[in-house]
Amino acid sequence: MKPRKGIIWLGIVTIFLWISYLPYLKPSPLALRPDVEKIARNLVDAPESVREKAGFSGKNQAEIEGLVMRKVIVRWLIKAVPIFLGLLSGLFLLRRKSYGRIMAILMAVSWIGLNIMTYVRSPNIWDRIYMTHVTLLKERPLFVIRNDILPFIIFLFTIFYLTRPSVGREFKEEKENGD
Repeated sequence: MKPRKGIIWLGIVTIFLWISYLPYLKPSPLALRPDVEKIARNLVDAPESVREKAGFSGKNQAEIEGLVMRKVIVRWLIKAVPIFLGLLSGLFLLRRKSYGRIMAILMAVSWIGLNIMTYVRSPNIWDRIYMTHVTLLKERPLFVIRNDILPFIIFLFTIFYLTRPSVGREFKEEKENGD
């Protein structure tokens, strides 16, 4: 396959992979506002010992709402930013922009690195691997294939394909031709 067609296909696959993560952004932080208000009301009515353990001692309902809402927004952004960057990298790959190549490689390396770190940080790596890829694969095969196996294969291919010298030349040629 020519590098040009391979880059286009990789861009399309990358875009579809990152689009498939969009459902994980639901619900939005704004949709959770009523729930946050309810949690804050419950915490204000809770005994001081409970509020102290939760880290909200001496705070009124508005302060608790603000703190909890900030945490909700930060957690949502932690999920949204990589998806947005992944989509951008796929779009830039389609346009054969050199920064799309760099972004795609960085996103792939980051995803693989973070997944490896989650396994390494667990108390027993082999139990975690067995649980994820044997037990969970039997119970929820589509979930494991979609969230663990398929992205790993796509991102490994992305790294190996985009670091090839011939593909690198393709991006340099586009840059020199006025892209």
